[in-house]
Amino acid sequence: EWSNAAHPDSLPANVREVLQAEKAIIRDVIDAGKGVLAPSCIAFTYEEMLDAVSPGKSTAPGKDGVTYEILDALDSIENGPLLALFNLSYSEGRSPREWKLVILVSIPKGNGKCRPVSLLTCFSKMLERLILNRLLYIVGDQLSCNLFGFMKSKSTADYLIRCFSNEND
Repeated sequence: EWSNAAHPDSLPANVREVLQAEKAIIRDVIDAGKGVLAPSCIAFTYEEMLDAVSPGKSTAPGKDGVTYEILDALDSIENGPLLALFNLSYSEGRSPREWKLVILVSIPKGNGKCRPVSLLTCFSKMLERLILNRLLYIVGDQLSCNLFGFMKSKSTADYLIRCFSNEND
């Protein structure tokens, strides 16, 4: 019932027409941009790969059993298979299905409940870090100085210190 109600065919005709017009506009914008090589579309460099693997600490491997120690050995080969693999995945706009498989582990908490932890493959984590570093390079200066969570060298504790120290930005 929910599926039928949410289907575009269930929308009023005038809304469907507007959506179709929007799709055509978006398609025109995408077509106009084809052939323009944005910085985000350039293949990863060897240096970017080294930056992405260096923060990798010895963590539990994912379903494939590959650890950061193995990736460290592979990344020492300039223009080697690891860089080619990441660039192929990036140019295709998708990663192998196996990189999305997780091992779900329950970690007991002090209150008797459990907290789930997903063990991802190190390949997937490294590709995500490559993309994150690229995005931060491109849009980093546009991010708010008030953004603290999940930012390198910042934490929510920094935000709390700012709040309680009467700093006004």
